[in-house]
Amino acid sequence: GYKCPNKFIATQGPKPDTCEDLWRMIWELKIKSIVMLTNVIEGASRMTKCHQYWPELV
Repeated sequence: GYKCPNKFIATQGPKPDTCEDLWRMIWELKIKSIVMLTNVIEGASRMTKCHQYWPELV
């Protein structure tokens, strides 16, 4: 991690009922960067992989 070598948090994309918990962790641990390695919806079946946890408009 930035200024703290080898410090990272790995987590799955949040579901609608865990989105608030994700944001609480981000706030409490003062997370500065988030890297998402999946799409919200993937594949030909259009399967939802995680809840969109960021706003559409800023």
